[in-house]
Amino acid sequence: MINIRNGAFETNSSSVHSLVIRKDSWFDNDIDDKYYTVKGGYYGRCPQIPLESTQEKLDYIWTMVNGLFGQHCIDWKNKIYEYVDITRFEKWKQMIFEICPHAELEEIDPEGCDVWIDHVYELEAFADAVESDPRILRYFLLSYSWIDISGDEYANWADILPYPWGEIVEINNHTLLYVKGN
Repeated sequence: MINIRNGAFETNSSSVHSLVIRKDSWFDNDIDDKYYTVKGGYYGRCPQIPLESTQEKLDYIWTMVNGLFGQHCIDWKNKIYEYVDITRFEKWKQMIFEICPHAELEEIDPEGCDVWIDHVYELEAFADAVESDPRILRYFLLSYSWIDISGDEYANWADILPYPWGEIVEINNHTLLYVKGN
């Protein structure tokens, strides 16, 4: 194996998304009464971009839900998939509406799709963890939490390499971290 990037493993198509989730107990019963139009977005290879607002995080989550469980093109080859798990798709819609009851979740058209997450399947463990403990989604959407989205050449490796990828870890008493990488 030839490593051309200092301190990083080499891949051909990759992105690193770090989801940082602030645990704030006062969000346990808080509901966001704002109106959101949730369209999804494009989360592929790019310089490091933080997504911090509830709107931005909703778009990311909706893109994830469609990529993992719904009819959506999920990779750079624009493959189109039929609904793979309508039960989970509907469960996620319900979880979003419980936190943001006025969200309008727009259908994502898989034809000519430009709404996707690079290697979305690496978010399956995150989706499983949220389904096991829906408070994680509430913390993520409503507290000071963020996602750093980048291609591996832009990632801040010193910050993420000490943590396991593909699982939620508690990095201190108030913060959870999920690193999606490939």
